[in-house]
Amino acid sequence: MATLYGEDDIDSRKRTVDDFQNSDRLRFLVGNPTVGGYGLTLTAARTVIYYNNSYNMEVRYQSEDRCHRIGQARNVTYIDLLGLHTIDELIKASLHRKISISHQIMGDKLKKYFNDPMP
Repeated sequence: MATLYGEDDIDSRKRTVDDFQNSDRLRFLVGNPTVGGYGLTLTAARTVIYYNNSYNMEVRYQSEDRCHRIGQARNVTYIDLLGLHTIDELIKASLHRKISISHQIMGDKLKKYFNDPMP
């Protein structure tokens, strides 16, 4: 297991990502979506677990896009860990609304980003 956080220096981040992408010995990568969200390729990922969402839809999109680069040949599963009757549910509902508004404005078909129905 390895981690990616804002306090990691650039060389350390690069080594961690290289090991994750190219080595069978590093199977788990724990990171912050804002650190792992920009400029990284993480196509070795098969499952992404969000345990703490933010209201920022761009951060979410960017962090998901790290796993969908050229070279990704398999599906990626996204899991959101939410506590019932907590702020997590409010944040998730806000993300749903932002997705819906974005697709309405852009005229896109609404893709399903979460496994449960939209609130």
